[in-house]
Amino acid sequence: MSNKNNLTPKLAKLHLIWSMAEQGTAVDQLDHRSNEFKLLKKIANESGEVNLSFRNFLDYRQNNPKFLNWAIEVIRVHNDIKYNKEILDNLVAMSIVKKPGENTHILTKEERDFLFGIEIRIIPLKQRYLNPSQILKAKNQKKDNEFAMMLLLWSIAYCEYSPGDVKPVSEKERKLFNKIIKDEKIDLKLFNIIKLRKKFKNNETKIVEYACSLIKTNNKIFKETCLKYMKDIAKISFENGSNPIASKEQELISLAEELLFAPKKNK
Repeated sequence: MSNKNNLTPKLAKLHLIWSMAEQGTAVDQLDHRSNEFKLLKKIANESGEVNLSFRNFLDYRQNNPKFLNWAIEVIRVHNDIKYNKEILDNLVAMSIVKKPGENTHILTKEERDFLFGIEIRIIPLKQRYLNPSQILKAKNQKKDNEFAMMLLLWSIAYCEYSPGDVKPVSEKERKLFNKIIKDEKIDLKLFNIIKLRKKFKNNETKIVEYACSLIKTNNKIFKETCLKYMKDIAKISFENGSNPIASKEQELISLAEELLFAPKKNK
């Protein structure tokens, strides 16, 4: 028989995350094929719960009406602030997955109330975010940075080709692109790169300018990483002896460097 003692901190976390998926969503719309469960499974694998059964997971919730209170109690007893703040980040991530294709994310009232309710129960007062929007702001900035990085790399890969070309990206470029996505843990399903490129009519200069405008972080390492990846893509797309980077690609890289590292103007 199921009871509170079946809950480990890892499973308790998963139940909190799935409860976010259910906020404002009909339960019958959520199944093992949904993006929400794919994210839950990904988080479960990263947590070591590799044998998560969707059916057993839902049966536990159905058979134990107090599962949410139990989950919160288990997390509180576990008493790991870093772990608990990761849970809040996971809750926001689940909210984002529920709304694919949106470049700017907004929590619904149900999601915001749920997030705030969980925070006040698992995070001590002095260590809480001032409000749930702070979590969202940090998450949105991370998402903007990742989207910008992808736009910059695509601009380099596409700049030597005409819009009508059937296969503008080489196999070498695609492999490197996929490696970067894996290394940076970027979820491409969250972004609609093709739609954005069409909006700017595949004008690489305007796309680079827009991408750089999304990067509002002062993190020098992130900006340098973007430039490094741009150069890496450029080098394998244009192999010409002593001049490994094509002029068009170098212009875009120089533009990105100028925009990312331009000194701030005094207001």
